[in-house]
Amino acid sequence: APIHAWQDWFASRVEHPAIPGNAHRFRLSFMPLITRKLTRQGIAFNRIQYWDNVLPKLVHLGGTLMLRYDPRDLSRLYAMDSAGHYWSIPYADLKLAPITLAEAKAAIAGMVRREFARDAGQEVVRRALQQRSILEDARTATRKARRDRQRTAEAQRQTKPPSPTSGSRR
Repeated sequence: APIHAWQDWFASRVEHPAIPGNAHRFRLSFMPLITRKLTRQGIAFNRIQYWDNVLPKLVHLGGTLMLRYDPRDLSRLYAMDSAGHYWSIPYADLKLAPITLAEAKAAIAGMVRREFARDAGQEVVRRALQQRSILEDARTATRKARRDRQRTAEAQRQTKPPSPTSGSRR
């Protein structure tokens, strides 16, 4: 069994591999990395603004910052300070719902240039949530259509008259 192989391997070694002490920091170290400049409005990523009061302490206005993000949840970015501690940087507008990177890219692709002028982050999240709703409705409709086809086929099978057999005639 795999557990026995694992125990045998460790029993035969004097030194054991290092196990990460901080699981959250370890997981963050595998997330994608981006570089952004700090502006008066905060940090922009995929047309969405992010802000936290810790940002001016990490870097001066106009300075660049290395950030990590989770593509499955863009509601926050993670900035590392000089001591190696990660700080969570949420949306500037905390009312916005979490979306994925794929949803954000699809929403941005569907926007026209004039929509980027103001509150683009809200528009990106609104469009992503709208797309989610459309997909869920389609999934439900597909499921319902499949069930309806199955019911129709079953009803036709049950109401079909028996086929004449080449049996005995009177």
